[in-house]
Amino acid sequence: MKTLRYFFLSALVAVAGLFTACVEDTEIAPGEFAEGPQVHFLSDATTDFTLTAEDEAVEIPVVRVETEGSIEVPVMAVVAEEDVELFTVPTSVVFADGVADSSIEVAFDRASMEDGKSYSVTLTLDDPTMTTPYGASSVVLNFTVPEPYVLLGKGLIRDDIIATIFDVDNVEWEVEIYENTNMPGYIFLKNAYTSLYPYNEPGDYVTEDKYFIVNIADPNKVVIPNQALGMDWNPTDYGEFIVGTAAYGTLKNGVITFPVKGLLVGMMIYTEGGFGWYANTNGLFRIALPGAVLTDFSLEAQAAGHVANQAGQASPVINVTAGADVAAVGVQFVAGDVTADYASVVEAIVAEPELTNVVEGACTVVGQPMEAGQVTAVVVPFDANGVAQVEDAIAVAFYFAGCGAEAPACELEAYLFPYTQFWDADEKYSDANSVAIGLMGTEIKLCSFSLWDTESFDMYTAAGYGLDAFVDPDPNSEDAVPAEYIDGYINTDGLVMSFRGLPSEMEFILVAWAQNVYGSETYVTSNRLSTTAAAAAASAKAKFNGQGMLKSMQRVDLKLTWTKHEIK
Repeated sequence: MKTLRYFFLSALVAVAGLFTACVEDTEIAPGEFAEGPQVHFLSDATTDFTLTAEDEAVEIPVVRVETEGSIEVPVMAVVAEEDVELFTVPTSVVFADGVADSSIEVAFDRASMEDGKSYSVTLTLDDPTMTTPYGASSVVLNFTVPEPYVLLGKGLIRDDIIATIFDVDNVEWEVEIYENTNMPGYIFLKNAYTSLYPYNEPGDYVTEDKYFIVNIADPNKVVIPNQALGMDWNPTDYGEFIVGTAAYGTLKNGVITFPVKGLLVGMMIYTEGGFGWYANTNGLFRIALPGAVLTDFSLEAQAAGHVANQAGQASPVINVTAGADVAAVGVQFVAGDVTADYASVVEAIVAEPELTNVVEGACTVVGQPMEAGQVTAVVVPFDANGVAQVEDAIAVAFYFAGCGAEAPACELEAYLFPYTQFWDADEKYSDANSVAIGLMGTEIKLCSFSLWDTESFDMYTAAGYGLDAFVDPDPNSEDAVPAEYIDGYINTDGLVMSFRGLPSEMEFILVAWAQNVYGSETYVTSNRLSTTAAAAAASAKAKFNGQGMLKSMQRVDLKLTWTKHEIK
């Protein structure tokens, strides 16, 4: 298709003549007699077009009065200079012999057009001998490229990003959710973390529209692309918040969720443009798409002692706290700890349910008589129609004391070592600014630790604070030792880690918490060690001698990096 010459709409100049006359008698002159093919545009033809991403061209109808013979009428197109490369228009329109109808195809480069912009093309039949004064010889075509954001409706977002690193609640608020027609599989939450976030105040966020982006193309692999949130609580020290994905989320029944620690969060200045912390540490981050029906089949269970029958046999008891949509629960008590794999127990409960009704979100369940020892309670929620909500089932292991037997005490030891006892000093790290820590225990299930300078530690303990104020026992907290390292290290050869880049000439103490497989807990402290000297701790080192290979861990941008070290 050849392109006709274009006239640019850079300027228009109109020249008008003013004529006056005195006429005593007014006569009506007859209209001009039309001759020739009398080609013209239809008066009711469509001239305004809203383009989709798939559109490539439009057909503009042209008609003639005299149909004898085949003719070719020249066409002139006028387009703004900056848009001329976007459109392709034929140099002429052709009519076949005996045919009154034809058309002009106006093609365009849709991919190069800007979202939200309008374009104009004027077509003119450029031969007055072939047109008619009684029909339009030119037409103005208007092309509109819509904004790509299509409003899906209003949904809800519940925060567990900012709440991870600041002392604010996991609030939930309403937000408009859009789909981008140019980006299939992506949704956009308008101003979610700017003007709409409940804890923001004027000055905390950008004023232009900001979209929080989520890729839901694969419902089983939902991703929040690395992005800035448009909010900044301290431009001098913190910088703009950024967020990204650490583990895939899921989209089910219109609700997007991520696993615990499935997101990352940082601040552009404070973390130098990188991610500093895991987010979603409570597992509460959630996006409910428009139309989603939110349900709460969550469960919590806690051991509540025992009841004994006349024969002296003891049965375990648990208290269950349930979400708003849980009408009843089915429970089985199993000897041992099966929390790693309890699918078969869930199947048995669903196959032959013996339900306990939930009243005002709670109930108490008594099991069958059992021997003292480790017990797992597997709990399955059921809705008001008696349908099991298998994916919300939980398994809670605890030590069942029976009729008086006490759970074994939790055994944990904590130590501080000179850094060079396990690592060679180099230009960056030495005993002057780094320490090594050691943890050893017996049948530990959960463990957390925190390093404190002794001046602060002594000040707070003198003020009456207990050890529980110094370390977070939450298994999802930043203080927690990853579960996969507890059995392999703490419960066997011991766990050695390093804290690097500490202040010099400062004394430290390690505070640790642990819970064993029987549910017993303990808080312990280590020996004190200063970065100014290689203080011995020789008696502590003896605990580790002869144990072979140890693992050492340091925190680098939330990633746990492990290397083997011989004990020196």
